[in-house]
Amino acid sequence: MFAHPQISRISILGDLQTPGRADNTSGTIQGFATVLAGGKPGSAQLATAFALTSALQTAFLRRALLLQTTGLDLNYKPVRDGWIDSLVATMIREA
Repeated sequence: MFAHPQISRISILGDLQTPGRADNTSGTIQGFATVLAGGKPGSAQLATAFALTSALQTAFLRRALLLQTTGLDLNYKPVRDGWIDSLVATMIREA
């Protein structure tokens, strides 16, 4: 997302406006769920992957506000990587 922010923004907003089973967001959810499951995902992995994808997309779209309100600078890769690691660990622990 951060390598091509304008294209990513268009893709995310397009998927939100016209969601579909074959859009980029659905593909990302399926990919995350497959990794979480270590193979064919079930409903629990799909739900966790949905939440993870939604959180990542929202943080990306609102990153300037996130920086202003929390000081979390997702434009800085080490900060972003740490935040994503923490988010994934929390979601997996809760799943």
